[in-house]
Amino acid sequence: MLKEEIKYQDVTEKFEKDRRYEEFIEAFNNHLEPFEQEHYRELEETLPSVHVIGVPRSGTTLLTQLIYSHLDVGYINNLIARFWKAPVSAIRISKKLLGDNYSSTLSSDYGKTEKIYEPNEFNYLWYDLLSYDTHYQKTEEQAKDIDWERVGRTLKNMLWAYEKPIAFKSFMLGWHARRMQKTLNKTCFVWIKRAPIDTALSLLDLRRSLFGTVDRWASFKPQNFEQLRDLTPWEQVAGQVYYLEKAYHKQIDQLPESNYLVLQYEDVCRDPLETITAIKSLINNNGAEVHLTADDPSPQQPSKKKGDDYAEYEKVCEALDLLYK
Repeated sequence: MLKEEIKYQDVTEKFEKDRRYEEFIEAFNNHLEPFEQEHYRELEETLPSVHVIGVPRSGTTLLTQLIYSHLDVGYINNLIARFWKAPVSAIRISKKLLGDNYSSTLSSDYGKTEKIYEPNEFNYLWYDLLSYDTHYQKTEEQAKDIDWERVGRTLKNMLWAYEKPIAFKSFMLGWHARRMQKTLNKTCFVWIKRAPIDTALSLLDLRRSLFGTVDRWASFKPQNFEQLRDLTPWEQVAGQVYYLEKAYHKQIDQLPESNYLVLQYEDVCRDPLETITAIKSLINNNGAEVHLTADDPSPQQPSKKKGDDYAEYEKVCEALDLLYK
């Protein structure tokens, strides 16, 4: 689990965690875990899981909502996400109570949704399975503590419970994509990229929303975070985008071509049907048989970030130019 100083940061009221609830639900999960583990099956890999990855604020939420709305795949809703140490039990309860069909409004508040049937990032599961307790990307040496047998066993049982492929939004797993794919050969990754300036400016907006200031770091930290710590906010978000993209690139380059797609956010918005069709083919080429489940998705208006402050926009552009030159 996340360290307490990370989990209970001093954030704006909208994003503040309820400490009493968090303590209760963590204790509840700890009680459920032995029951969950006792009922896990020893299974062969028969279906793929699909993992949407990308730098925070690059369009990962929109892409997952499109996938969930237009392909017959499993997904993690806000009910299932409350039981990260008993995900199979939660999936079975959710299917009974809520069904497993979903149609998205394609809206969220910085990736956060409220209604019980809405999708959830399931970050607590990934923190637990990948042995993370901070937002820092692990080094190769630190990643040696990940129990990949446990990761594979958990995902195979979740797929068995859903009886179809599951699509996740998996920021952290993208840092270990090659190892995950070697553990479960059918695993697929979909990397969505967005214009770096738009991603960086949106990260500044996230800082303002979370903390009321751009001076505090928000979301995941690349391995070289210490080199970025004392830079200006504009240099920090530029570095965050550049180095997290670089980390994903390193992993994707090691995957078989049959196990990944790289998409551009602007293209996803322009032609979401082409995107969904490509993802359907990716999944089906890895042993599944998923179908389109709803009307063709409508084109979306890409969110273009120019910044409320033109001087800020210029500073971020300058910082990005130095990195991407």
